Amino acid sequence: MAAGAAAAMTVLTLGALRDSSEPGGVGTTTACRSINEAVDPPGSLAPTLAEAARTASMKA
Repeated sequence: MAAGAAAAMTVLTLGALRDSSEPGGVGTTTACRSINEAVDPPGSLAPTLAEAARTASMKA
């Protein structure tokens, strides 16, 4: 998944949770699952901590 598409999916998911028309809003379990599903794809594109540290040390 491209980074732009993953970011758009995340924004749409969070917006849908915010604008929920359910009387009590979205349940905690549904919200957590939706957030995890929306955040996982962009997170998989991010560098690991070791990669980020190596890049930072090369730029310093």
